[in-house]
Amino acid sequence: PPETMPEIEEGIDEGVDEGVEEGPEEGVNVMDSSEEEEETDEEAAKEKFLTRIYFLVDDISEDELELIGENRSRSEQNFKRLKRGRQEKSRGNAYDVKRIFDDEDAMEDQFGNDSDFEAFQDLDEKYSFAFDNPEDMDVEPAEGLEAILDDSALKRLKMTSDDIRIKNTDLPERMLLRSEIDQGRKLTDAEIEEATKMISEDLAYFNEQRPTNQFMVAVKRVLKCLGQEFFEVPYIYTYRRDYIAEFDDDFSKPPREILTRADLWHIYDLEYKYRLFIKKREEIKETIKKYRIDDDHVDNFLSDASTIEALTDLYSYIHHQYSQQIVAALTSRRHVKKASFYEECLSRNLDKLVNKFGVRVKEFGKSLNLGKKIHYPHESMQDPYVAAQEFASVYTRKAEFTNLNPVELALADAVKMLSQDIGFEPSFRKFVRRRILEQGIIVVSPAPHKDIDINHECWPYRYLRKPISRFRNSGLFAKIMRGEDRGVLKVKIELEREDDFLDILEKHIVGDNRGNPVDQKWNKFRIDAVHAAYSKILCPIIDVWIKARLKDDAEQWIMRQCMLGLESVLVAVSWGPGGRHPTECVCLDESGRLLENVRFSDLRDKESKDFYDFYSFLREFKPNAIVLRSYDNRTKYLLETVQDVVGYYKNHGGDDIPIIIINDEVAKIYRHSVRGRQDYPDTEYNEVVRYCISLARSLQNPIQEYAALEESITYIKCHSQQSLLPKEKELECLQRAFINIVNEIGVDINDAINSPYKSDLLQYVSGLGPRKVDALYKRVLLEGQTIDMERRYGSDVIDVAKREDLNRVYQLGPKVYANCAGFIRIRPRALESFDDTRIHPTYYILARKMAADALDLDDDEAEEELQQSNRRDFLRRLSEEPDRLNDLILEDYAKSLSKYYESPTKLILHNIKTEMMNPYADPRKPFEIPSTDKIFAMITGETDDTLYEGLIVCVKIYKIEDKALKCQLDSGLDGTITIGYIADHRIESPELRSRFHIDQQIYAKILSIDKIKFSVTLSCRPRDVNGKQTIQSQRSVDSDYDYDAEARAQTSKQVKPRNVITHKPHTRVIPHPMFKPFTFAEAQDYLRDKQPGSLVIRPSSKGLNYISITWKLYDNIYQHIDVIEEDKTGAVIGRKLLVENGKYVYSDLDELIVEYVESKAQKVEALVSHTKYKATEDILRDFLNMSLTVNPRQSEYGFCLDTKTPGWFSFMFKFKPGSQTDTWTGSIRPDGYKLKDQIYPTVVDLINGFKRNVSKNSGTQAYMRR
Repeated sequence: PPETMPEIEEGIDEGVDEGVEEGPEEGVNVMDSSEEEEETDEEAAKEKFLTRIYFLVDDISEDELELIGENRSRSEQNFKRLKRGRQEKSRGNAYDVKRIFDDEDAMEDQFGNDSDFEAFQDLDEKYSFAFDNPEDMDVEPAEGLEAILDDSALKRLKMTSDDIRIKNTDLPERMLLRSEIDQGRKLTDAEIEEATKMISEDLAYFNEQRPTNQFMVAVKRVLKCLGQEFFEVPYIYTYRRDYIAEFDDDFSKPPREILTRADLWHIYDLEYKYRLFIKKREEIKETIKKYRIDDDHVDNFLSDASTIEALTDLYSYIHHQYSQQIVAALTSRRHVKKASFYEECLSRNLDKLVNKFGVRVKEFGKSLNLGKKIHYPHESMQDPYVAAQEFASVYTRKAEFTNLNPVELALADAVKMLSQDIGFEPSFRKFVRRRILEQGIIVVSPAPHKDIDINHECWPYRYLRKPISRFRNSGLFAKIMRGEDRGVLKVKIELEREDDFLDILEKHIVGDNRGNPVDQKWNKFRIDAVHAAYSKILCPIIDVWIKARLKDDAEQWIMRQCMLGLESVLVAVSWGPGGRHPTECVCLDESGRLLENVRFSDLRDKESKDFYDFYSFLREFKPNAIVLRSYDNRTKYLLETVQDVVGYYKNHGGDDIPIIIINDEVAKIYRHSVRGRQDYPDTEYNEVVRYCISLARSLQNPIQEYAALEESITYIKCHSQQSLLPKEKELECLQRAFINIVNEIGVDINDAINSPYKSDLLQYVSGLGPRKVDALYKRVLLEGQTIDMERRYGSDVIDVAKREDLNRVYQLGPKVYANCAGFIRIRPRALESFDDTRIHPTYYILARKMAADALDLDDDEAEEELQQSNRRDFLRRLSEEPDRLNDLILEDYAKSLSKYYESPTKLILHNIKTEMMNPYADPRKPFEIPSTDKIFAMITGETDDTLYEGLIVCVKIYKIEDKALKCQLDSGLDGTITIGYIADHRIESPELRSRFHIDQQIYAKILSIDKIKFSVTLSCRPRDVNGKQTIQSQRSVDSDYDYDAEARAQTSKQVKPRNVITHKPHTRVIPHPMFKPFTFAEAQDYLRDKQPGSLVIRPSSKGLNYISITWKLYDNIYQHIDVIEEDKTGAVIGRKLLVENGKYVYSDLDELIVEYVESKAQKVEALVSHTKYKATEDILRDFLNMSLTVNPRQSEYGFCLDTKTPGWFSFMFKFKPGSQTDTWTGSIRPDGYKLKDQIYPTVVDLINGFKRNVSKNSGTQAYMRR
């Protein structure tokens, strides 16, 4: 810093400007302390501008930089919006610290009108604020909410410009979220035909079936619904079911599905890809038109292209074949990329030598695809070396540095040119791609220096040689790619019988005149060219393509399984942490509202008052079911206690109340969630009460409770391979499960509007989404004159009167209304009798006609009946007399309706009849009490794959008896080691106490598992657990496992046989969905492709009293957290979890994740989202230097994450060009940012606090990073 630094005024928060001391040196306004740092649109544009400077500064010469400095005064005169008072006052020789980071500049005037600075055109209008202090500018206020709220607030309120567009556009919201396409464009009939062929082939390939004519007709009908009528999947599946399934005439048997609902979602995705395809095709057409390319070959290939890969190949071909033409069109631009190898060869006229090879590349590609030789190269009578002589002169200098002569160099470049011509030929690429798909082999092996033992997830496929066609209908390739991404596996793509394939290429490119020795010489170069085209140009491209395609197929399969898995989940009493904590009990009504909450401190004692109070509680409320769990694996003890009370209740005249153990994964999230604390604040309810409420709701209405998780739903594991999915795909497939089930059961819109607990489901209705629901809700509130108000539950309740109001009054729009109307139920005093049925409003007239005929009423009588009585009575009479509807002859209706409805009518009539007989019947299966295996897995977290006989586990002794040791596993299971399984020789009881002690940890082998009693029998005899014994692998390997490759690897490494391994103790298992048995390095590899904030709970190398958590702060930045466990019972997780040596204490892992990790992740996200954030210290230094180069009279600052010390950040600032860069370090805490012993809750507070500290240190040496 300069020797003399003026003071900075106080009043940062109040906006007080106290001025700056003047000095002998011309000042630079270092900082405006009254500025409240916010992320505005102007700052975002400033960031964009500075980024442009960063990349363009290399092109600015020193003279140009001087020009920038000379133009400085002129720019200030022309920048009329700047206030002049303070500027004039601050001028002087003193270095004005107050203007640090005060960004004053007028960029257009600085850079002038010189054409060399065209990158900075119009900056006066767009970026005039680039280095301006808001206090020094007369800024015109922005209009609307954007002038009041920042981006994060607008997103939270769903009021960004995109949100408003989605709300006001009459298309389904989920369709409007598909980017990079014209969402509202209807596909033409010709495009539907084209899409049908493409999508049918892709879907049939995925499903391993042939695209029959019936299959393709079904796909076409679905595409018309999606691409022309804009109907979503639930609408098609419900109201166009005849399109995708075959029904018996009497509908007595289940339909035979041509397309499943999962297929419809797949078609939905493929239709989006087709729209991207036609967009890419239009872009290529524009390129052809722009550069005036007149080529029948291009036109023909474009019209025949049916995949995005074909278009990509054609695009590459155009830029290769017409590179000179395109470069010529770009010569008027300032920045032209360096000439490629091919363009340099063209400049040497080497294409003339290539022509003498006689290869007609287009004809060669056609010959390959036809499968018969039609390409015969032109025979040259000139020797290749003689032909190359005339081009040798340009290679004379290059030959001096190689062992080749100029002629050989010319021929080598000519071969390379020809190989590029072949490699970029679309028909050649098409042939190779097809052959790779048909005969490609995926070869997997361990990466160099990577040992994969039996406990590693890659063990079953660490050596693999599997045809590409066998990867369908599995998520295996996604697992393989994760292994490659982590550096554990090496993946190659080979071609089966590659020598035969190369022979085919050679056959089609060489001449057949074996009697011509000159042509045979040319053949050698032709073969070299086609080999290079295949191996050096195409193979790397196809390697990436095949991997991406197989990974996408695998992820599509996993998405489908996750969707189906969650659907099956969707179709309370607790001991809380256990031990001496009281037992909480809640009772909910049928709507999920809390009726009563009681607490028992000694429920286990049958003679205690609590035991009889619980019995009285049951007598008072008479619950239909009791749900119980304890989230520290003590559920089995709680179950025994509750069974005693319920038995006593039954013996004294009460009903036999079912006691149900259910999955508590949602309850664990809810108890610490923001929503949970809003619903039941900490001031009145503890976390166990919230846990119990969520448990009870999960039994009552699981879909509602799961839906309320929103994006946290990804914490729920619906499939073993779910973690392989990218975050956005994982969330999408789980949301689709909600969409499927919600539209099956329907949503009562009035309940959803009036009950926050039930409001989450409405967004999953067909055609809707969170933004459209938000707009609908606000319109319902605003349309007061059309709202029916009544008193329910003691509060004002808003009711939508009828379905048609959704479009007529609440302005959903015809398309959105058509999608959603049939799935929205309106029950309170509905004027329209069919508004609480699945009958779509389109068919109300038809339904009335059928109802009137069934009741033997003519039209006038039916109308009079409807006018005189409640329309619900109309349906009630029909449901009470179903035979009247069954007597209707639906075939006659169908014939007459075919004149008016294009869609299949007989199924519509059948569905109308069914709905009138049993309106909105719930299609979900009755609740099934979980099986023993499921209960065991829910409580312990163990499955047959993780816990089995013969497994070696670590256990902790908690009791020593006369003839046995009582132990506990990490998962909470009780274990027993009888005296006969203690040692290899006979021992007596007294030896047990001398050999072992309480809390001692030992290794033991599982002998048997009792899932009912939640216990295992064990052996710790040395011969069972010591390292000299071997364990046969119980893990099966893939059916295409490459045993030969494994044998070769073992021979070369001289390792032990494959099926015999030295025992490695079983790692600790922690029953939590985020637990992984990883080392810190494996955890980092696992998180590498995850979103910032993702985490892994893993065993600690420090012992069984520790847990480690690894979480991702940002790209390539990971923090490892040591968690100390206290108040442990056996081997289960401690009831106190200490972080940072006890500075932070939590009661369980979920609380720690929410309160510590997620809080810090939010702070990191806020920091990196700020415009002053840079990715690394080097980039930040460059940013400071570049900013000061452009604006030498100003100072600048910024911050970045500390990559060497994860969890810390660096605050860097510089006063003027040539001065040193000062660095302060701070840490990210759960409650804010710590800088110089002060905690700042937000980034704004941090920056203002930083400015205060600069002011305090203005006369002294700045605090430097150690």
